[in-house]
Amino acid sequence: MEKKLEDARVFFDSLEKFLAHTADQSTEELELELQEEGVDTHGLVSRVKSIVHEKLNEARLHWQKEAEEERRSALAGLAATAGKAWNALSRAEILARIQELIGSHGQELSLEYRNLEAMTEDDLSNTLIELEALVAAASENDQAGE
Repeated sequence: MEKKLEDARVFFDSLEKFLAHTADQSTEELELELQEEGVDTHGLVSRVKSIVHEKLNEARLHWQKEAEEERRSALAGLAATAGKAWNALSRAEILARIQELIGSHGQELSLEYRNLEAMTEDDLSNTLIELEALVAAASENDQAGE
């Protein structure tokens, strides 16, 4: 992977230097000059597009992975500070508690998933932890505002 990254850097550095002295040329002139130097311009364009596409995907995936790690860390922190044994609750107990929270705080809460029955037990537990934290935060805000 390190070699591939270094090759990409060398390629783009060389391309940048070449393009710097051709700024006043048209696309056609530039393509002709490259072809005269023996460069497969169609292959070059395909390679650049491929590298850019790959890097954009990596950046998107990296952002998603970081967000998921932060979410898991936050959930772990919420579960620890709540001091409740969420894992000890049955699926039915988790669903009942979520429904109770939605019923009593429905205007303040908005769920990403409306079909709770289709959620996995882990997703239900995480949803319950998040809802409990939101209700606790809302209560603290209400008390601070009084």
